[in-house]
Amino acid sequence: VIETTAELVSVNSPEFNEILSKMPPVNVYTVISIDGSGNSLISIPGVASMTGSGQEIEKVTWKGLSGNVDFTSGFRNIKSDITSPGVELEGKNGFVSISGLKGSSDMTYPDGGDETPVGKAKAVIEEVTLRTKEERVGEIDNVMFKNIEFRGESAENGPTFDSVGGFHVDELTIEGNPYGPVEFEMAVRNIDKSAWLKFNEAMQEESAQYGQTGTDAASEAFSALLPEFIKRSPEIEISRLRFTSVDGALTGHAFIKIDGS
Repeated sequence: VIETTAELVSVNSPEFNEILSKMPPVNVYTVISIDGSGNSLISIPGVASMTGSGQEIEKVTWKGLSGNVDFTSGFRNIKSDITSPGVELEGKNGFVSISGLKGSSDMTYPDGGDETPVGKAKAVIEEVTLRTKEERVGEIDNVMFKNIEFRGESAENGPTFDSVGGFHVDELTIEGNPYGPVEFEMAVRNIDKSAWLKFNEAMQEESAQYGQTGTDAASEAFSALLPEFIKRSPEIEISRLRFTSVDGALTGHAFIKIDGS
């Protein structure tokens, strides 16, 4: 049995560290079996309200978080389920409420010690509300999303792997005008695994050196590996595209195959 606590710190956004420093610590209770498999229970207590620096974010109401993680020996397979009632942020310019957060994943690290796992992941948010304190001429002041779902899945196929990801929104309201459902899904197939691992390694080195990865660094690394990325004739497909409003619906589909021979 291992009991640990950790404090939340934002590396890329230090301005949030004053608020995060007032958050309760993350509590992790782990039980490991003789065969190396185990289970971790994760929890962060709720906090009624916290006053920020008086800058962009003045008050945060954190409603807590709980989670469960199961893992096999050597962490070859990791399954997780996390839930949170949500969080509310109030700043000098407006208010943000995020409620009903749920996340789950089932990831496997392929044999051979590769650093890129494959599997499924999903995140659901029941409602998001954004509201400004003062109406602004020509600007959007009130937005609400209901039932947002993000999902992704990847699979290894010999020297290549496939990936599909997307999101779905049941309802979207902008300044009182209803839209939805909104849906987008994109699949990428026949990606050369060795090229992808080299790209990830380059991004990790960039992050370790500078604390974050920029668009220029990603573009440079991708360009250098482009011949390897396309050598197995990858495919890109927008398999779902839908945007619905009271005036009608926009739908679409696209498919691109790159000949790497």
